[in-house]
Amino acid sequence: MRLLLLRSGLVVSLLLVDSIVRAEGPFDGKWSMSPMSEAYSPQKWGAGCGPPPVSGSAGGGGTVTIRSEGSELVFVGGRVFRTTQCWDPMPTLHRDAHSASPRSWQTRCSTPPGDPRRAAIVTSVNALSDTRIQIVETGRYEITLEDGQCIADVRRGSMLTLLERAGPPPAPSVAVAVAPVPAPAPQPSAPPPPERTDCTSPGDPVRLEVRPSQKLMRPGETFVLRAVVSDDNGCPTTTALTFVLEGVKGETPRPTVDSKGKITVPTGCTDGRFVIAVTAAGRTTRVTVDVASATRYGELLTQPGFNAEGEKNEASVAVLAKGSIGGADARPEDLSKRRRLLFVAILAAAASLLGGVAMVGFLRARRVKALERAAKERHEERLQALALQRKADEEQYQVQLQAHLESVAVAQQAADGVMFCPSCKREFPSHSLFCPHDATRLVPLAPQPARGKMCPVCGNRYDGSSEVCGKDSTVLVLLN
Repeated sequence: MRLLLLRSGLVVSLLLVDSIVRAEGPFDGKWSMSPMSEAYSPQKWGAGCGPPPVSGSAGGGGTVTIRSEGSELVFVGGRVFRTTQCWDPMPTLHRDAHSASPRSWQTRCSTPPGDPRRAAIVTSVNALSDTRIQIVETGRYEITLEDGQCIADVRRGSMLTLLERAGPPPAPSVAVAVAPVPAPAPQPSAPPPPERTDCTSPGDPVRLEVRPSQKLMRPGETFVLRAVVSDDNGCPTTTALTFVLEGVKGETPRPTVDSKGKITVPTGCTDGRFVIAVTAAGRTTRVTVDVASATRYGELLTQPGFNAEGEKNEASVAVLAKGSIGGADARPEDLSKRRRLLFVAILAAAASLLGGVAMVGFLRARRVKALERAAKERHEERLQALALQRKADEEQYQVQLQAHLESVAVAQQAADGVMFCPSCKREFPSHSLFCPHDATRLVPLAPQPARGKMCPVCGNRYDGSSEVCGKDSTVLVLLN
C-alpha cells in the first residue's frame, strides 16, 4: 500500500512539473490585429525634397500569433515583430534603449550620426487588458540635402484583440492505481458580498477628483478631463465645475479649455507647459498639460509614470469643506490657530535666514579688512626698502663725488707746478727745493695728461671741460 502511494505521488509530481514547464505566457495565443495606421506631419519640406509623405497604412492587420520569449513577446503574422525592436523596418535603424515590465515594453531606435537620412523612433507595446494590446510608434525623419532640409513627424498605431488563448497541452493518460482520496473537509462559507451604496440621493460634496494629474499632448489633439465631485460614500454629486487655463499669456495660437473640460491644442501651437485649474465648491485642484512635438512626445513618454496614452494614472485631488454647500450641521473649520503657527514659523525662518545672511556678510567684511591690512603692510615694507635703497645710492654717489673732487684738486696742483718729495711722497709749493722732513731734494710733479669724463648714471662720455651730463644733469666723473 505504501509503495502504491509513493508511485501515485511520483506520477502526480511529474505531471505537475510537466505542466509548469509547458505553461504558456499570459498573452500567448491568436490575436486579431488592425492595420498599422500611419499619420505624417511634415514640419519642413522644400521643393527639392520631392513629394511629401502621405498618411496611410504601414502593414500589419489580420490574424497574428503571439508567443512569449522570456519577458518579451514575439508577434508572428505577415512579418515577425518582437517587443525588443522598433516597428519601422528601416535597415539603418539600430536600437539605443529598451525597457520592459510585465505589461509594457518600450524601445528607442535611431540612425548613425553620419547618416544623411536621420531618424529617431520610439515604439511602445502596452497591454491595456488581458484581451487588448496596443502598439504605438512615434518618430521624426530628417533628410539633409544641398538646398535644405526635409523634416517630417510620424505616428503609427495598431490594436490587437484576443481571439483564442493558448492553453496548456493535454496531460498524458497514465494507468496507475491511485489510493482513495479522503473526502475534503468542509470549506467555510464565503463572506456575503458588500452592500452596494445607494447613490440616488448623494450627500454634500467632500472630494474633487480630476484624472489624469498630468497629460502629454501634441499639436492638433483634443482631450477631455475626467472630473468627479463625490460625497462621503463616494457617490457622484451634481456640483458645478469650472475649468480655467493658467500660465498662457498672449501666445497665438494657444491651447483652450471649455466648460466641459475639453482641452484643444491648435496645430501651430509651440512646445510648452500650461496648467488647468479645476474648481468646485470653492476649492481648486490643478492638472498639468505638456505640449510637445512628435519626437519630444516620444521622449517624454519614456519617463516613469506615463501610460501609452501619455497620462499619469494618479488623480489630482482637492478635499472640500464638509457642508460647504447647504447642510444644517455645517461647521466652518477654525484655521486661525494653524495660520498663527504658520505665520510664526515663517517669521522664524525669515529671521534665521536674515541672521545667516548677516553672519556671512560680517565674516566676509572681516576677511576683506584683513586682506586690506596685509596689503597696506606689504606696501609700507616696500616703501621702506625703497627709501633704504635710495639712501645707499646717495651715500655711494657722495663717495664717488668726493673722490672726483680730490682727483680734480690733485690735477689742478700738478698743473700749477707743485714739487714732489720722492721719499715721503709729500707735495710742496713750487719755490721749495728740499723736503723739510727728510732733506730729500724735491722734483717737479709731472703734470697729468688731460683725461675725459663719464656720466655715472647713463654712461655717456664727455671731454675734460664738461662738468655735468647733458642728458640727466648728473655730475661727471674723471676717467682713469
